[in-house]
Amino acid sequence: MALKVNKKKRNNDNGSVDAVQVSEFKGSPVISLPTGNQYPFTFGLTKAKLIIEYYDDIKAFVKVNKNKSLKKKINDDEDDD
Repeated sequence: MALKVNKKKRNNDNGSVDAVQVSEFKGSPVISLPTGNQYPFTFGLTKAKLIIEYYDDIKAFVKVNKNKSLKKKINDDEDDD
């Protein structure tokens, strides 16, 4: 039984729209965030609390490293040639 928890939606590459959903896994609440592909990012209450607690650190991590995965992909693509 999945519930939509808010109106924030994300358009997928294939044109479909996903929304954040809350459900249960083995009797515990989990939240599923759309990722743009067929597999959502799903986690429980303990990880959700950690994400909230360390939000600023996560945000700084993304800011510092956001271009590194793109550079790696470009380098990997060049190696295929």
